[in-house]
Parts: sequence; structure tokens; C-alpha cells
Amino acid sequence: MQKIEILGPGCARCKQTHSVVQHVVEQEGLHVDVVKEESLARLSALNVMATPAVAVDGEVVFSGRVPSAEEVRAMLRTLWDAVGHDAKLEPRRLEDELLDRAVVDRALDRGAIRFRESDWKPE
Repeated sequence: MQKIEILGPGCARCKQTHSVVQHVVEQEGLHVDVVKEESLARLSALNVMATPAVAVDGEVVFSGRVPSAEEVRAMLRTLWDAVGHDAKLEPRRLEDELLDRAVVDRALDRGAIRFRESDWKPE
């Protein structure tokens, strides 16, 4: 993985997408170029029909929406594993893990998530 392109006309959502992707790349310590591409010729070459779009090494991986940081991180891990790089994508940070737990705890409190007794396996 050498280059991540943020494709779009330069709108607010395109800038937000660039910011999210750049943040994840910096957090993970990856050595890849994150480039904003506003050229209609490039969008056409990649068959981008909805912006913003994100392409990794010329392959569109997101299109028509701003991906979340977690989606970008998961996508990068999947691509990194697929090409067999030895580069280390850091495990989830503690604050990310605590945030996820807080969201689940609130959902449990509201009854939005329910567990069946058969799903629970004591340690």
C-alpha cells in the first residue's frame, strides 16, 4: 500500500473524509501518502459516481459517504493483511476500547441489546 487518494470536488464532506483518513494513518503510524484528488479525469478513470470516495492504490474502497475512523482502520488492516505486509497496525487503543464498552453499557441499560441466557458462557 503506497497511496491513499481522497476523491471529490473539494466539498466539506471531501475535506472531512481527508481529515478522517489522515488521522487514522497518523494514529497507526503508517508510511503512506494521503492525497486529495479533485481532478475530474481521475474520478472518471476510477469510475467514481458518488463523492467523497477513497481509493487505495487505485482501487475505490469507499464511495458516496464519509467513512468513520473505525471503518478506515478496519479497511486498512484488511488490505494490509491481504498483501502480507509486516508493518504493524497497532492494536486498538485503550480509550477506543473503553468508548465501545461505554456505548454497549448504555445500550444494555436502555434494553436496546439483550442477551439470551444460552448465549452467556461464564468464564
